[in-house]
Amino acid sequence: MADPKQLGIIQYANVSKEIPLNVEKWICIYPAYIDQDRTLKEGRRLSKENCTKFPDAYAIYYVCAVLLKLQVALESKRYSKSWWDYVGRGVGRCKVNLLNDNGERNIKDPTSDIIFDSRKTLFKRIATLLNDPETKIPKNFRPKEQEAEKIAIAEEEKLEKASGAGGNRKKKKKKKKRR
Repeated sequence: MADPKQLGIIQYANVSKEIPLNVEKWICIYPAYIDQDRTLKEGRRLSKENCTKFPDAYAIYYVCAVLLKLQVALESKRYSKSWWDYVGRGVGRCKVNLLNDNGERNIKDPTSDIIFDSRKTLFKRIATLLNDPETKIPKNFRPKEQEAEKIAIAEEEKLEKASGAGGNRKKKKKKKKRR
């Protein structure tokens, strides 16, 4: 099995340890996709009636892993349209496997008769479960705040290195023109 930390994965659930962890073909879910306060240009993928307020990557992970019993991985990535929103939290997306053993999308929701045949059906189901007052996410489900802070600091350092900000280049002096 590939090392999850090398893939940027913080937590994963419902994944067998014998099979290599291949998350490349899994579906990405950013909290922005189901955020009621965002516009379509800012990244919302559903209508406002189907969305939820203040979604969190940990809450999405909990719903997918515990309630829907899907294969899910929580990654320390940020949504590219608003990468600054997740600097304090340290995480930003979940990856969910909707393919069965045959490679088809026909995984059934264990709590209802819904079949996840597309991304939008999954997004709608997650948002309805997050809006449900009976769905309560335990406080001990989130990782320790120290680990989240370390991950956030590491991500900020990666962004600084990638942007190439702050070099040791010397400025060229302008020569004075002689008359």
